[in-house]
Amino acid sequence: MPPQAKPTRVLFACVHNAGRSQMAAALFNLMADPTVAHADSAGTHPAVCVQPEVVAALAELGLDANGARPRRLTPRLAATAQVLVTMGCGESCPVVPGARREDWPLADPGGQTLARVREIRDEIRGLVATLAAQLGALRPQSVSGEAPDRDLVAAALAAVPGAWALLVDRYRRLVYSVPLKMGCATSEAEEVFQDTFLALFEKLDTVRDRDRLAVWLAVTARRKTLNRLSRGPARFEVGLPALDATRSLIEQPLEALLALEEQNEIRAAFAQLPAPCRALLGALYYEDPPPAYDELARRLGVPKGSLGPTRLRCFAKLRRLLAKHRGRVSG
Repeated sequence: MPPQAKPTRVLFACVHNAGRSQMAAALFNLMADPTVAHADSAGTHPAVCVQPEVVAALAELGLDANGARPRRLTPRLAATAQVLVTMGCGESCPVVPGARREDWPLADPGGQTLARVREIRDEIRGLVATLAAQLGALRPQSVSGEAPDRDLVAAALAAVPGAWALLVDRYRRLVYSVPLKMGCATSEAEEVFQDTFLALFEKLDTVRDRDRLAVWLAVTARRKTLNRLSRGPARFEVGLPALDATRSLIEQPLEALLALEEQNEIRAAFAQLPAPCRALLGALYYEDPPPAYDELARRLGVPKGSLGPTRLRCFAKLRRLLAKHRGRVSG
């Protein structure tokens, strides 16, 4: 029996090893199969401790960084890595002959608010998911229906089981709605649906803004629909208005796209909620049917009478997160 290959060692390096590299290593080890790849982190000028906001941001994802300690990046430590990812240490980072090297131009979370650290954490999470997928180390269980689009795309490119199905399921209603609103029959809408997702499958590695996949799909579906309608008279479904294709493209409201964008905003904000809020709101609004309060209280280990007030507080947090997200987008 041939000996099992050693896991690829990934080393994340920054200046103080108190923020970016700590988050990257923790997130990589969360997502990656340890038998395939494992990550460590270090800094050229290590700090005394990991930044409290970084510890808090990781705790929101169930990662405990309280025991993590910054350590110095030495040539000997760097030489053990097959992949070296640098984040701001520049020329002070050692050169490792034969190692794959990447540089991620990420903002330093030092001195930033927790909200800003969350943004940096989420940017790192997308980069880490892509790297793990490229190394063939992304675990199937690290991909869920709550994962952001960029993570699902990375997983689908790495042929992680279930990732492509999650992408299709997430945008099924949007893609179907475009040809139907433009006056196509159901059979034509199904063909547009197939053509649109085939185009996505073929161009998945070239989609630039993976966080706005809904826009890409909506635009592609409209183009596919116009192309289909231009071939001849549309076979309109009974009960649907026979809209001119060109007029419908210009005048039809973008309810489907806007609704999908709102769903993505809610999903992104939901992922930033504390774990107790995600568990409570997820059970009440994502489970079908939702559990009774007695059952939910037992499951969460809290008094039944606290569920109502907790739900209101969690909604308030969700609204604040949504307001921050929309402010960033509009700004």
